[in-house]
Amino acid sequence: MSRAESTRRRMRRGVTVVELMVTIAIIGFITAMVSLAMPSRRAPTPNAPLDQITAARHRAVTEARSVTIAVAIDGQVVNVTALADGSVIADSAARIDRMTGRSVDAKP
Repeated sequence: MSRAESTRRRMRRGVTVVELMVTIAIIGFITAMVSLAMPSRRAPTPNAPLDQITAARHRAVTEARSVTIAVAIDGQVVNVTALADGSVIADSAARIDRMTGRSVDAKP
């Protein structure tokens, strides 16, 4: 075995830093794409019921029909109906303005 062949064998035994960095970059890219594709698991915000009511109100107006949803407000389930004219009918416990669908406690 010549000296050149011996040197080539020694060089091919390991992984180069460039190969390792490219592999890590590819894994990072794939991980980023998968994490962006997955739905978020954030806890609902305190405005989540109002956001749901706003979405139901928008749907009722665009589809010209009433939409009824159930939302949890302060641990109590309340049925809310958004009418086609944009008004909202809800239990008084929801503390929602009938015309705007916003919280009565919210600042303008």
